[in-house]
Amino acid sequence: MSRGTGKRKFHHKDIRPKDPNIQRFSEWMGENRNFYAHFRRWMKENSYSASTIKIYSVAARQAIGYLRLPYWKINPEDDLQRFWAYLQDRGLTDSSLEGYRKGLNCFRDYLYLRRRKKRPPKQINWDYYLSGLPGWIEEHVRDYHRLCTRGWPPDQVFRSSTCLLSPLTQVLRFIHAREPLKELEQIKPERWFERLDERLREGRAVDTVNGELGTGFAMRVPAFHESRRLPNLRAHAACTHAAQTQTTSRLSSCASCSMRFSRKPVQSTKASRAAGAWMRPGSC
Repeated sequence: MSRGTGKRKFHHKDIRPKDPNIQRFSEWMGENRNFYAHFRRWMKENSYSASTIKIYSVAARQAIGYLRLPYWKINPEDDLQRFWAYLQDRGLTDSSLEGYRKGLNCFRDYLYLRRRKKRPPKQINWDYYLSGLPGWIEEHVRDYHRLCTRGWPPDQVFRSSTCLLSPLTQVLRFIHAREPLKELEQIKPERWFERLDERLREGRAVDTVNGELGTGFAMRVPAFHESRRLPNLRAHAACTHAAQTQTTSRLSSCASCSMRFSRKPVQSTKASRAAGAWMRPGSC
């Protein structure tokens, strides 16, 4: 018991895991126990909250127990990915998996830190984002992504890319499911309103829908522009004043880019807030 806190000093409990594939803590080699203790101390020194330390420690502890390797032989990428694939087959809840995912990412960073190696940059899984879309549109998505990344800090490229590509490709798949995409001209305002109605019916928050559609329909501009060149995307997306017209108006126009489109009357305040996303600038 500590005199300062009046509580018992922290100690690792030798709990028998319910999963027989996870090695018991008392069966670990001494070097791995010390490494695990240093990992917890490192998180505490870096001002992680008590609840975060607890969640991340469970992820690291189960990873070490599952892999059954000396910590210096654990591959931060391949071995942790193998354990992550195992976790996904255990029938855990989404919230539990999210906690494990964050914990394994933190544990991976610590493994690289102890080896004095820089973590390699994450690679975008293009197959995942482009699945279900026609092959011809891949070039347009990649070009638009390349355009946006020009202004992103190098350490934020991967995270920002996921925030861009996820809603963008979701919207493209939504359109493609209703009418096979053969050209960019099919990305019309009418499809935007269909997506808007669907997301609101699902009970999504207005701010969430606004962000999704603002990003997801970023590629709609080349379809209305004569040259259809992606570098002109910013010039169109910057015309935000068209979104500030009254929600009861059936026709909105943008004088700076000569783009006009029909607009349905919006009945609810909730829908009117989301409707502004049509002319909202994209993430780039």
